[in-house]
Amino acid sequence: MPPNVLAAFDAYMDAVEANDLAGAVPHAEAAWQAASQGGVDGETLAVLAENRAEIYVLTGDHARAGAAWQDLAGVLERHNEEAEERARALVSAATQYALARDLPAAINAADAAIALYPQDAVSNRLFLALRVKAVSEWARGQLGPAGAAADRALRVREHIGASVDSTTMTTAMIAAVHHIMDRNGPEAAFFMSVASDLAAVLPADDENSLMLRGWTSFLWSGLSGAEREALFERRFNSALLDFDDPGREEREQAQEAEGVEDAQPLQRNPPRYPQHMLERGLQGVAVVMFDITEEGRPQNVRVVMSIPHADFGREAVRAVQRWQYTPRTENGVAVRREGVVTSFDYRFSD
Repeated sequence: MPPNVLAAFDAYMDAVEANDLAGAVPHAEAAWQAASQGGVDGETLAVLAENRAEIYVLTGDHARAGAAWQDLAGVLERHNEEAEERARALVSAATQYALARDLPAAINAADAAIALYPQDAVSNRLFLALRVKAVSEWARGQLGPAGAAADRALRVREHIGASVDSTTMTTAMIAAVHHIMDRNGPEAAFFMSVASDLAAVLPADDENSLMLRGWTSFLWSGLSGAEREALFERRFNSALLDFDDPGREEREQAQEAEGVEDAQPLQRNPPRYPQHMLERGLQGVAVVMFDITEEGRPQNVRVVMSIPHADFGREAVRAVQRWQYTPRTENGVAVRREGVVTSFDYRFSD
């Protein structure tokens, strides 16, 4: 190892051993920069690149961490390392870029990782790359690419087993929206059920959990009897839902009941398509939650999702506030119905 590389590496190690992570950063950077000039074998260069990436992660510098992991991926590619190792570096880069809110860079790194795998591949790193792509595309308002990536991510994950975390919950919700836009009710209901069940076992705010439960119930209510039976069977057998959730059976029974007992609409005119969204060529989706009074009037109407622009949600609220229902009844008595969820997909006419 050249003397200048060795000196920087030794200084880096001294700082790490002293638990001075901030002090280790410039030495890790100096060792990498010096080694990049030549005179170092590929294995050593990869080690120095990974040290640099890890120290940026540990110090919370997500943007530099993303770039450093991407540099490592380049080193591994030049030295013909296995695709799985290159994917590890690229997925780490994508994750750090996403944390830095550099969404184009996150998507590019995720796409590079995804490209390393054949279409039918099953790999945890492929799942992670697809998940980062889905969430990052969603954050940019690109519903089509987000939905396709989310759908593929969860189909890959289904061959591996459950992943109980908030990002997978979000990915399942994105996949559900993708199928809502495609008017595929059974797929939308399945993935929204996955999101709802994950929310039930994760630390999630009550409004978010209520929204997911309500949206799941709304989607289930639109299925035929045969589709509902098939969906119960699919959920029972799916590896995505293979985690301890003692309340799942009760929620499924509640979904079955709510689909029959919901208040019935008398008048539901659709929302107006925002003109400036049409002019910009933007399609979108809005989800609103509301209560129905004993007199059948929507109340407490609020937006729970409006992608890619808030105006879709505002128009949805205006529309719902003008709707009319027959009230929900229990034993012949009109009762208040809380937590009704409905969605609107704004798309151009064919």
